[in-house]
Amino acid sequence: MLKKILFTIIGFLIFLLLAETAARIFEKSLISAQGKTPFKRGWQTEFFGRILEWHEPDPHLLWRFKAGLQNPLLTTNSQHFLGAEFETEKADNSFRIMVIGDSSPVGLGLKGRNQCFDSKLRQLLQKDYLGVKNIEVINTSVSGYTSEQLRVFMEREAFKYDPDLIVVYCGNNDASISGAFSDRQILEAQKIPAIRKLFGKLALYRIAVALLKGSEDISNPEQGIMQVRVDPRRFRENLAAIYGMCRSRDCPLIILKPPVPMLWPPGVQFRIFSHFSDSLGEPIIPPELEQLLTQGAVFNYCIDSTLFSEMLENRDEFAKAVFEVVDKMNRQAMNEEKKSLADSISQTDLADWEIPPENNSRFAFDCWKGGDYNKAIVYYLMAAEGRRQNGTYSKGPGGLSLEAPYQFNIGLNYLYADSISIIDLYRDTTTEAFAYLDSALQNDYLSLRIKRSYWEVIDEMAGNAGISVIDLPLVFKQNGGERLFIDHCHPTEEGHSIIAEEIYRAIKSGYQP
Repeated sequence: MLKKILFTIIGFLIFLLLAETAARIFEKSLISAQGKTPFKRGWQTEFFGRILEWHEPDPHLLWRFKAGLQNPLLTTNSQHFLGAEFETEKADNSFRIMVIGDSSPVGLGLKGRNQCFDSKLRQLLQKDYLGVKNIEVINTSVSGYTSEQLRVFMEREAFKYDPDLIVVYCGNNDASISGAFSDRQILEAQKIPAIRKLFGKLALYRIAVALLKGSEDISNPEQGIMQVRVDPRRFRENLAAIYGMCRSRDCPLIILKPPVPMLWPPGVQFRIFSHFSDSLGEPIIPPELEQLLTQGAVFNYCIDSTLFSEMLENRDEFAKAVFEVVDKMNRQAMNEEKKSLADSISQTDLADWEIPPENNSRFAFDCWKGGDYNKAIVYYLMAAEGRRQNGTYSKGPGGLSLEAPYQFNIGLNYLYADSISIIDLYRDTTTEAFAYLDSALQNDYLSLRIKRSYWEVIDEMAGNAGISVIDLPLVFKQNGGERLFIDHCHPTEEGHSIIAEEIYRAIKSGYQP
């Protein structure tokens, strides 16, 4: 009898193995035949959820900080929040501020938590209310979060701690590419997390779900088009939902409009993550995104040594790594060409010489090296137009991202041609240099920088009762511009001090503890 049961179990397991193998073959053929994209969670979800050592997977928010972290910047408590332990139930004499956001309010790039604006804000307020009110600032921010995760956090967790005021800082991650699916799609795919975690790796399960849901979970109808993590329309919905939750509980809301630098080389930031692999050993960068990065592999950036030094001032190690990639790309191109196009043509023939379209960018770079900035501008414009007209032009935000390096270089050449300093760049926004550098920023979805369309959504929120919007881009422009950033979006300690002072003024004028 025991042998019969054992053989039955073995037979059943062999059947399941054969069925799973057949299902995997069928799944691949189904995806191939339909020309659709298999469901993957995006490289940022893999990076933040499984690779970055101070994070751990979370069934509802994709990832969160580990509890009990102890380092100069990241000290987390048992609730997985930044900072020391605190009582869930608020004391009668406490004024509790909750900060929700991404890596900027985390203070990424700073040397310690006391340099971050949440700590500075508490110090400013505590001086005013010493002996009267205990000022608590609970920072629940997590690096990599978008408004999608903040909305879920607000729905599930935030009001357990009875905040008197909520401060929101997000948008940089929203306006970036992670893969073929948005954060909303990825979060919805994590419903019933225990079952998905147990069965999600089985092709039999995936096909069963696909048949029930019209193959929604294993395919994407827009093959090869990279999606921003949260588009502006959904960003508006998320902020409106957060505001609605605050309003229904009579909890004031402050939204910080994120500032970002313009002098950041577009199109290269994600390259330094391309060697990372997921738990199955596959690259976390999806093939479609890798193709976008490869298309710009031979591009060069018109950053001279003086500007290079200025752009690296106050930058952190991550920023330096990105700029090293730029420098390596430029040096490689210079070393590979024994003689530049500009040097190979005599000045008398130059006016009549026709540059093949594929060489416009290369020739423009050589003109820049020779100090002929106006001619470099012309050929970069021609190169950009040539890219738009060729048959391999990418669609969606990926295609726009490949425009950004051309616009960036055109803007830099206008800087050189008009002898505009980095400080003066922000004083006059009517210059050609500012226009092209701003266009490069708006089209660069291959770095984590908020775009104007998201700023406009934040501005729309300002007219509502019980809400304040602090225009940090304007404040930063008035107080130092580029020198207030340590990389693509994270403020320096001085930048955090400015943010703390702006929040302090908003609280004192409208939200008295």
